[in-house]
Amino acid sequence: MAFASRYRYDVFVSYAHADDTPDTSGVGWVSQFVACLEVALRQRLGGTDELRLYFDHSHLHANHVLDDLLAAARDSAVFLAISSRSYAMRDWTKRELDAFVRGADDLHRLFAVECLPLDEGEVYPTPLQDHKRIEFWHVNSPHSQTAMPLSPALDPLQFHRRIHDVADQIRRQLGLLRTASAKVGQPTVPADRLLPMPVAPQRTVLLAQVTEDLDVEREQVRRYLEQYDVAILPSGTYPQDGARFREAFEADLAHADLFVQLLGGFVGRAPPDLPEGYTRAQFASATARKVEILQWRRPDLDRSTLANERHRELLSGEHVMATGLETFKTEVLRRALRPPPPPIDGKAALDSLVFVNADRDDLEIAKQIQQEFLNHALPVAIPKLDGGSAEEIRTDIEESLIECAALVLVYGRTSPFWVRSQLRLFNKVKARRSCPPRVLAVYCGPPVDKQDLGFSLPDLREIDARDGISTRPMLPLIEALKA
Repeated sequence: MAFASRYRYDVFVSYAHADDTPDTSGVGWVSQFVACLEVALRQRLGGTDELRLYFDHSHLHANHVLDDLLAAARDSAVFLAISSRSYAMRDWTKRELDAFVRGADDLHRLFAVECLPLDEGEVYPTPLQDHKRIEFWHVNSPHSQTAMPLSPALDPLQFHRRIHDVADQIRRQLGLLRTASAKVGQPTVPADRLLPMPVAPQRTVLLAQVTEDLDVEREQVRRYLEQYDVAILPSGTYPQDGARFREAFEADLAHADLFVQLLGGFVGRAPPDLPEGYTRAQFASATARKVEILQWRRPDLDRSTLANERHRELLSGEHVMATGLETFKTEVLRRALRPPPPPIDGKAALDSLVFVNADRDDLEIAKQIQQEFLNHALPVAIPKLDGGSAEEIRTDIEESLIECAALVLVYGRTSPFWVRSQLRLFNKVKARRSCPPRVLAVYCGPPVDKQDLGFSLPDLREIDARDGISTRPMLPLIEALKA
């Protein structure tokens, strides 16, 4: 009996035999992949002996062999396609895929990995073309632009990470199918194998296509959100010619509430009909549609070493969180499960502009505070410290000090002299204001040990977050502005 007890097999591996030609070690790529996947699956299923995996080694093409293959495909809980050019060209693999799809109640049981990509203009059979495919290949840029299959010998870390990504997704699907079997009188699932009940989704997340160096991190974010039943777009992979990519992406963006983008040091590819490249095109579209945006980069990424100025600007944008991936995943989930904020009228917006003023060293804190105000539908600005002359930057800050309904100064890693200078500047320009600010505060973030400012103004309050960056202390200010 299979682990998913309604079926004869748990996993049917569909592949083109050309992709399993033995290499110098005497073992084919698909055989190595399947052996590693089976080990990972058994580990993630608790070492069960019930796992049944169908992997046909036969190279015979007799009718009775094909009949057996198609029957096995129809009677499998999960169909795993090892996609490639050989796969797309073979009639045999298309018939296996068609047999499974015709009998499947939904396409959540269809999985695909890609050992080599297709050339531009080539397509996979339906529904594989528009289905999510986990890439098991890489391009060793900038030394070569030729795609190479990931090797368990030459690329062990990447290969085994992605093996476990696939195994974990299949494990979850098998768990759901086993649970469904138990509900109709089949053997019950052991308690330690039951999946946690998901939280009802509130918003739809569009998880942007990334450069290949971030595939693993993107898949980790996707898996994390799937645990909580968050609705995620795209459901598969986007076509890679520029015009069709833009069309498919825009169609998904129209249904998205939150745009999530992972950024790295690579600019990424730019086809002739998408000259700005996939990375910037996605961000530009999300910005134009005014979708909520959340971006991530590694905190240790040295932007000064990057040659592309526009990419450096993107990595320094107001929506970028430079944090560990776990912190970022938690923030994405928090926003995904939060209902959209209620709209406020134009007069309320004019009366509630928040200026979060920060030195360059504390801009990351300012961005997190900014987002908290945005979460409550309050207009908010932070300093624009790049792209203008010193005079333009100073003028922009002065105008923000004059027009804002609330002023929050960030005192984190910056020196106390910077904070004092900004308080003096505010004291100088306040005569040009029509009324005093409704909120005037200094946000004291990490580190814990910092010098006393030795400077006070009437109604100046201190927000103490020295022990760790938190936006929770901002809530009383937000309530005051919304009152």
